[in-house]
Amino acid sequence: MANTNTINNNDIKQFILRIDFQTRMPTEKIVTDLKCYFQRLEERKLLGFEVSLDTQNKSSSVEQKNFTDIVMVGDDGKTFVLSPKDNCLYLQSNIYIDNSVYKDIVKALVATCRSEECCQAKRIGLRYINEIECKTTRSFNAILNKKFATVIKNMLTPEDTTRAIAVQFKTVNEQSLKIQYGVFNKFFPSILKNYDIVIDIDSFSTSLVDVHSWESIISSLNHNAFAAFAEMVSPTYMEKKRNG
Repeated sequence: MANTNTINNNDIKQFILRIDFQTRMPTEKIVTDLKCYFQRLEERKLLGFEVSLDTQNKSSSVEQKNFTDIVMVGDDGKTFVLSPKDNCLYLQSNIYIDNSVYKDIVKALVATCRSEECCQAKRIGLRYINEIECKTTRSFNAILNKKFATVIKNMLTPEDTTRAIAVQFKTVNEQSLKIQYGVFNKFFPSILKNYDIVIDIDSFSTSLVDVHSWESIISSLNHNAFAAFAEMVSPTYMEKKRNG
């Protein structure tokens, strides 16, 4: 993210970068090359089930299996998870200022995967979950642009509403955005006691992407997400957060 798009005092509570592999994920090589970016390495045992289908004999079977996720943990709020079961990896952080959260790690990941004969992703996504404190509906217009604030206000009439979330899907340059926004209500299904706003932006590509293009795709997804956020929030909110 360019410096002009950096909001130091933002309300991002969770950031997730996820890559789903089309080809086999080189798990051992990734661990060897990227563990230096983290403080410790853990294994998480997961109980799951594997379904096998035999179309020729029109039969199926379910087998209980144990799976192991490899987790690398940093002392800076980052967690890097490799899931061989799902053939994917994801980086998550509860601190996000700009692309420095993931840039060096992605560069190292790309270098590792380039050494493979073939390495492709079938989905790459960046997700930004913003939680913005808001005590009353009167504050909506100070946080959101009018058309988005109006959507939430309309969903909150009747008074017995306990959660109000709008979902919007957009296509930008053959990439996708899923935007969820509204009053989530952390005490759901209890009656609303506060009106904290959630803006959850998932910027993703589902095209088959060779490893050589991962960095440029991630950069594009980042900019798409920021543009969507900037469109949603009010100039008052943006100025306050830039200068706060």
